[in-house]
Amino acid sequence: MNWKFIPREPGMDAMKSQQAMFLLLVSATCVASMVGCATNRPPQGADPLISPYASRRIWAVAPFANESGSQHADGLIVADQFAAQLENASNIDVIPVNRVLKAMEAMKLASISTEAEARG
Repeated sequence: MNWKFIPREPGMDAMKSQQAMFLLLVSATCVASMVGCATNRPPQGADPLISPYASRRIWAVAPFANESGSQHADGLIVADQFAAQLENASNIDVIPVNRVLKAMEAMKLASISTEAEARG
């Protein structure tokens, strides 16, 4: 191989060093944030969800009825958040709320108010 020396401008090494440090800092921050997001532990102070079932169960969460009297309570959002929390429990599989809504639509149900409607 024929190596050729390329002359550098003064201050170029300092600039490359600063760029390298910046890239190292950005990479370390990305790795630290990914590792922090990858842990699947409940928030500090929260009790882990423990299923009362010995075997796997499938739950379908329908939108909750707003019986609070508040205009700001959204039963769909609450159902979605509840379903997301249930996914952390052992032995409970949760059907996504949007699929439950599609099934309710196919059954011509605006809401579920009886056990018979819930069992379909």
